[in-house]
This record gives sequence, C-alpha cells and structure tokens, in this order.
Amino acid sequence: MVATNDGQFALPKNRYLVDDALESRIGLLVSYYTFDNRRFVPVRSPGQLRLRFADPDIPFRFSIQDQAQAADYRRVSPLRQSHR
Repeated sequence: MVATNDGQFALPKNRYLVDDALESRIGLLVSYYTFDNRRFVPVRSPGQLRLRFADPDIPFRFSIQDQAQAADYRRVSPLRQSHR
C-alpha cells in the first residue's frame, strides 16, 4: 500500500511483463488503484510503474525503469529493491 501525493491510499495491481517470445518474465507492471464509491478506480498520476528484472524469471533483483514515476509515491509500507 502506498499514499499518493494528494493523501489517498492506493493498492497495487501487478502484471508480469514477458519477453517477445513469451517464454520468460522480464519485468513487472505495477498499477495503483484507490477506492471511490465502493469500487476500485485507477490512480491517475503517475499511472503505472515498470520494474525490470536483472535476470529473467527472478523478481528479487530489479530496477525501476522510470525514476520520475517512482518519485510520485510516498512509501507507506516497504517496497524492497534488492541489492546485488
């Protein structure tokens, strides 16, 4: 769970990104949603966050593809970025 700059709590939805041959998971697309009138609504800013795995199919080492997007969120619970 994270908080947006305007103070809303947002919950993540994750989807794996696969290579062109559809054989390996090479990253993760994270979208954030908040509640509005008892339904999930996508958070507009920054939209989606793309994580790129250092090694295919191993999600424990990754980099954030767009640092500007990551800066739009404040951490509420830890989002771990592993170290090599």
